[in-house]
Amino acid sequence: MGQISTEKLERAFEWLARRADSEFSEFDENELDTWLNQSEENRNAFERAEILWSQIDQIAPGDLPTAWLSSHRTKAEPAERVIPSRPNHYFSRIPLAVAACSLIAVSITFIFLRSTEAPPDPSVFQTTVAETLEVTLEDGSLLMLGAETKVSVLYERESRHAVLKSGEAFFEVASNPTRPFEVDAGALTVSVIGTQFEVSRGDRSADVAVAEGQVGVTLRGTEGDNRPEPSVTLQSGQSVRGTRGALSPVKDTPIANIGAWRRGELIYSDAPLSTIIADADRYFDGSIEILEPDVAEMTLTVILDARDTEGLLETLELALPIKASRLGNGSVLIVKRP
Repeated sequence: MGQISTEKLERAFEWLARRADSEFSEFDENELDTWLNQSEENRNAFERAEILWSQIDQIAPGDLPTAWLSSHRTKAEPAERVIPSRPNHYFSRIPLAVAACSLIAVSITFIFLRSTEAPPDPSVFQTTVAETLEVTLEDGSLLMLGAETKVSVLYERESRHAVLKSGEAFFEVASNPTRPFEVDAGALTVSVIGTQFEVSRGDRSADVAVAEGQVGVTLRGTEGDNRPEPSVTLQSGQSVRGTRGALSPVKDTPIANIGAWRRGELIYSDAPLSTIIADADRYFDGSIEILEPDVAEMTLTVILDARDTEGLLETLELALPIKASRLGNGSVLIVKRP
């Protein structure tokens, strides 16, 4: 991954602070994508910052130089970034986010400087359309990635940490009570010692389902929210969904359905069509788009073959009052059947 500058790391932390805000919008997401696409160093800085952000509570107060932090806080708090085409109420939130992420970045940098060794770089694993991948990690844990999935993994002396950037992954974690394993999936953080579970991450939600053992799932709070973060413990055969600001009730899930994509099956129980299409799109060499909101909300219980996209679309057309229009460029548009 190479050396990452402090400036890039601080900028990455600023983006994380903004993304944690409940009012983070599509406009913000596009700005973040633009910054990430500017350089490989930007993307590397963001991946490292995501892992360190989730571990910031492990930094002891005595590790931080008081005078240094006081000086940095004084400079950071008055700074206000002016961002064009932004609602007025948003401006007041920026100084606090900048100050918070700057203090985090300074503390991380200070710890880096104290260390005699450079911090380890995360290992990054990624799949493309319709591709799956199985990886054996250094402790013997197994990581299985679904189609169009990206996961970074960082092993340190006292912790094991993974970030699911997109897609879905199945984990078989080797038990180690003194070295817990944690998965960051955006809206949710999953904490385990040794177990088997699946995590999937969408644009605005994340899902966790346990095949064996138990895991702790915590809903990540938004910046400036001092309320306790909701959490739940899942047992084998249970699942939960987290969205921005909400944790769903725990529901029972057949163990055979968890990670069914590993054998090429997509299994749904009363699932919205939007969820089914989002999954199918990762196995389709093109794009599938639902044009009408009421069509996206239609629900279905079905088992689909991820390896047969054409058959998948035909099944959906038979089961629901929809039409899948194939375009010459390979795209598919889904509308309500006349």
